[in-house]
Amino acid sequence: MSTATENYLIPLSSCHRGLASIVGGKAAALGQLMRFSVRCPDGFVLPTTLFREQCLRLGIRGLIDALDESSGEQQLEELRARLVTAGLPDAITAEIQNRLSILDSDLLAVRSSATLEDSATASFAGAFQTQLGVRKEVVSDAIKRCWASIFTASAGGYVSALKRQDRLSSSEIAMAVIIEQLIPAHSSGVVATSLPGRSGEMLIEAGFGLGTVVDGAGRHDKFFVDKGSRQVTRHTQHRQVNENVIEDGALKLRPVQLERQMQKKLEDDALAQVIEAALLLENHLGSALSIEFAVDSRGVWITQARPLPPPAFNFFAIEQGLQGTW
Repeated sequence: MSTATENYLIPLSSCHRGLASIVGGKAAALGQLMRFSVRCPDGFVLPTTLFREQCLRLGIRGLIDALDESSGEQQLEELRARLVTAGLPDAITAEIQNRLSILDSDLLAVRSSATLEDSATASFAGAFQTQLGVRKEVVSDAIKRCWASIFTASAGGYVSALKRQDRLSSSEIAMAVIIEQLIPAHSSGVVATSLPGRSGEMLIEAGFGLGTVVDGAGRHDKFFVDKGSRQVTRHTQHRQVNENVIEDGALKLRPVQLERQMQKKLEDDALAQVIEAALLLENHLGSALSIEFAVDSRGVWITQARPLPPPAFNFFAIEQGLQGTW
């Protein structure tokens, strides 16, 4: 295995769509956002090269090519265990720790970035691993869990569906890993920049804490926004009883104080920033998007933006205000 670590660790700001086969779709999209002067967390990427070499070393590369919905759970569990328990090359581990020493964050977000993930033809939304609140000394374990998440029933089922639609070749599947600052968000959420049959309207969903909407931890607010006037046309407010917060140097799920539970989850200034960022990105990227954001004392951070193909919309769920829309 090569020990040329400079070929492995790629600054997130250097990623772009042309590198999607090396850094994965999520990292490619985040690097593109940074060039639009959108505020994104800083970090770096372990490219697919290292993942492929590790799989070859463990003798499981061919099994990835065969991944589909017929893969049994026992087999998948064994493959995950082999990836999680194997060590990383010492030179790579040392270089990762060196990069982390200059990354301005005590806790990290470690996120999967698979090839073709967040592309125009496949999203893989929620299929792979994201870990928030990772301490620097255990980041290697988090990296391996991201790799192992390619061997799951949900990922296999999605791969099978894409193959049936001639939208994916199994040989294209590989996993990069993003390591970046964790934003100490007091609110966070997702945006759909265009709604089915109503392209002039966007939907913003927000909750207290970090990743609350994305991980489905409780009900959250919905803001329907007219894109022309940038005005909220309808606001559905829900009680939120738990939130993810950074406390005592760790990410914790804690109860929301009773007096805050029915408060609006996004203040007007943050809401305006989210709207402007969503319109900017939709205009730059030329398509409807699903955008994830976090808000801390410094303002709004964009943590992800992926194309939102029409089949991803659940119009009934949006209209009925149901959970699990995203």
